[in-house]
Amino acid sequence: MVAAWLFRKPIASVTNRVSQFNGFGTSASFAPIEVQKDQQEPEKISAPAPFETAIQSQLPQVATDPVFDVLDKNLSDHLEKMIQGDDALKLKWAIRERSISESNRIHEMNYRLIFGSQISVLKYLNTASQSPLAMVESYYKENVRANSIWEAMHKERTFEQWLGFLTNTGYAIRESGVGAPSLHITPFGKHFLTWMVNVGVTELKAG
Repeated sequence: MVAAWLFRKPIASVTNRVSQFNGFGTSASFAPIEVQKDQQEPEKISAPAPFETAIQSQLPQVATDPVFDVLDKNLSDHLEKMIQGDDALKLKWAIRERSISESNRIHEMNYRLIFGSQISVLKYLNTASQSPLAMVESYYKENVRANSIWEAMHKERTFEQWLGFLTNTGYAIRESGVGAPSLHITPFGKHFLTWMVNVGVTELKAG
């Protein structure tokens, strides 16, 4: 009785598993032990798809277009003639072609808005590299705003507004270092002047 009391839990677990019993101690069958969930082998998790594959699956498909398809083919044929087999280099050149086209588009848009006086300042900066900001302001007040032909055009326009077009387009940058503030032409501003020469537009514009 003492032994039965000491081993009551193991005995209970065994008796609970008895599914069939024949006679007194002759034979017995036991149900299999259920393994707890935390003792089971961890579930196998499938490896995620590679990052590149996941990104590519999310990219939208390029829609066909009667105009763009022709231009796409022309660029593809052009790159294939220049570079054969190196897709990475083809991509770099395709990006460069796009950058050239975009810069030309920006220059053309800005040329429609720029004043002739602003083109003159860019040409001067292209030669002198930089100019004191006070000198540029004097040029605007004495030669641009005081011009009788352009007086109505610039009557309500301040120097900061006039200069803002050059700085906002990225054609010029103002710097205030140790000395007096100055105005510098940027590589994009030089490229604009080169674009004007290449396309053959005039620098004689109003304003």
